[in-house]
Amino acid sequence: MLDSNEIIVRVNEGQIRGIKQTSTVFQSQYYSFYGIPYAQPPLKDLRFKDPVKASPWKRIRNAMTPRDPCLQWSPIHCRMIGSEDCLYVNVYTPELPQENHSPKAVLVFLHPGSFMWGSPNPEDHGSPNFLMHHDVVYVTVGFRLNIFGFLNLNMEECSGNQGLKDAVMAFQWIRENIHAFNGDPNNITAIGSSSGALMIHMLLLSPSVTGLFHKAILMGFYAFSCVTPRVEDHTERALKFAQELGFKGDDPRKMLRFLKKMPAAQLSCSVSNFQVKLYKDIIKSYIGGPFNESLDSTIMPVNPRQLLSTMERIPIIFGICDKEAICGFINSEEETIDRNLHAAYRIDPWSWPHNLTDQELDEMNKQIYSFYLENLPEKTTAYCRKIDIITDAVFSEVYDTLIDPISQSYPVYVYKFQYPGEISLFRRAVLQGLSEPVNGTYHSDDVSYWAHQITPDRKMTLQVVNNFTTLFCTFAKTGNPNNENIEVIWKPSTSENPCYLDIDEKLTMVDGKLNGERSKFWDNLKAKFKHD
Repeated sequence: MLDSNEIIVRVNEGQIRGIKQTSTVFQSQYYSFYGIPYAQPPLKDLRFKDPVKASPWKRIRNAMTPRDPCLQWSPIHCRMIGSEDCLYVNVYTPELPQENHSPKAVLVFLHPGSFMWGSPNPEDHGSPNFLMHHDVVYVTVGFRLNIFGFLNLNMEECSGNQGLKDAVMAFQWIRENIHAFNGDPNNITAIGSSSGALMIHMLLLSPSVTGLFHKAILMGFYAFSCVTPRVEDHTERALKFAQELGFKGDDPRKMLRFLKKMPAAQLSCSVSNFQVKLYKDIIKSYIGGPFNESLDSTIMPVNPRQLLSTMERIPIIFGICDKEAICGFINSEEETIDRNLHAAYRIDPWSWPHNLTDQELDEMNKQIYSFYLENLPEKTTAYCRKIDIITDAVFSEVYDTLIDPISQSYPVYVYKFQYPGEISLFRRAVLQGLSEPVNGTYHSDDVSYWAHQITPDRKMTLQVVNNFTTLFCTFAKTGNPNNENIEVIWKPSTSENPCYLDIDEKLTMVDGKLNGERSKFWDNLKAKFKHD
């Protein structure tokens, strides 16, 4: 017998039992379905393999409580959490299918976490608390992380990008089943923050997957951010890691068997220790651990720069926060920052300017330091300007590789989030680790105003939340974020007329590229130093 708050829905694999809940912010009611499997648990022989479709079940499956996220060392809990068994989606809907009721726009969220941590669940960045009154269906996706999601040994049993392939299978499951939750399979918007945004851009670039979603929102990252320590030979890195754990020899197949037998928690802990040794001389602003996205035979068969001309074009929103690179300055000595500022330019074969000579890099650094650190603006410290250097380096190619190519075919809406309110999760987490107070918004602060459990204390913060979610949900419904309840017209950015929406207590359209004169400086720098 069902409780009055329980509801049963049938998906292709079987029946699931969900629960009715209420938003603590807008008091809207909705149905939650947690932990729906879209793939088989990647355990035992399936560890490191591409995902396999979920098997059917006969009994009604309980979907009333969240499942574990992927096994990970949690910087928030300071301990190991999660499970290898993590390939699930959570689905939230304000209304189940009814006769004469049109299906609703669907938003699918890929969580942040540098491919090392994160969760699709409400207590992290997966809450529907701010969204359900906008009359959309919201889906959050769990996928494999770190070595479980990105080990690449260049063989069929371990071909790399497993986490990306998990996301592909999740989108396929959503396309096939979202109608059961009154979602429209022909109106799906992918939304990702940080590494989740990078994944979405990678899927747009991939020649083997098209049509998974119809619009995209990328928050704070893209595929050519020059902060990912990617390597061309992941097998060599995996061998070093396995030898640290006691593996003898260099046979990849024997190494794979060795790693498959290793207890999952021991593997995850060992990756964290290996990362410290591997990157001890590199500043901390890099996204991703030792195992991250790589070239493989399906998702990314060649350097993604070669795929720009064939990148899938759809309407997108792209945005950043003010001090995106702040995470690289947590608990870092200033002399360490100085010594390693230009390390970012050497480590990524996908991004500029990895292929410059040492002499060119030294000359480029001189010009960068001169521009940012001489004649400092009033009330601006050198420490804050160094944060700006890395922030601007990270996004120096976003117009060339994402915004301008897509804007030739579809609208691209650009924003800068600058409201440092009380629910800025990352800002609150890192302030104590900085050498001095830094004004502005930090990396991933914007996602706190999109998917958060906390109820805002201030009326202004609630207004920012409502503006932000209204713009995004309107975009998900129509491909255009403009709404009669928002007084500003958000214009799309083009290569001829770049512009962006400044999101603070007030919404303001700004002409020009993100970060203004600093962006022009990097354009000129690329023109002088860039070569293939």
